[in-house]
Amino acid sequence: MEDDMKVHLYDRAVDLYLHEDKLNWVKLNNLFYVSGGLLAILGFTLDLEGGLFPLTSSDAVLVLAVSAGGLLTCFVFGVALHYGVKYLGTRKEAVMRLERCLTDDRNCWVVTPRSGDGGGLRTSPTSMLLRLTPYLMAAGWSSLAVLALLA
Repeated sequence: MEDDMKVHLYDRAVDLYLHEDKLNWVKLNNLFYVSGGLLAILGFTLDLEGGLFPLTSSDAVLVLAVSAGGLLTCFVFGVALHYGVKYLGTRKEAVMRLERCLTDDRNCWVVTPRSGDGGGLRTSPTSMLLRLTPYLMAAGWSSLAVLALLA
């Protein structure tokens, strides 16, 4: 393969890698927006004149319904982010392969880890943050549902 073609493929591969990374953060941002909207529904509709507890039966049903929506939202975004991070890793591998094709110089790299730094990071620590956040939020929605059931 000619060098010009390799450079063009490398540029496209880096663009796709950056696109996938941004897309994952947009998914997480949208999860926060949807969850905030669900919490706003509770804030605007719960009858809090006598305090939060004990909940009236209609308030308990509302909290359970919104919690179920929150759990479903967390599950959907959790799956989307899980596979988004996997796809991002695939894009990173493609960029690293193209870097190896373009240069034999171990000090010339963008994504490929340096040979002298103990192997470098194969995955970013933030990928765990992206994957775990929906499930941590689901734990919060579950706790809210349990409180509604016990109140």
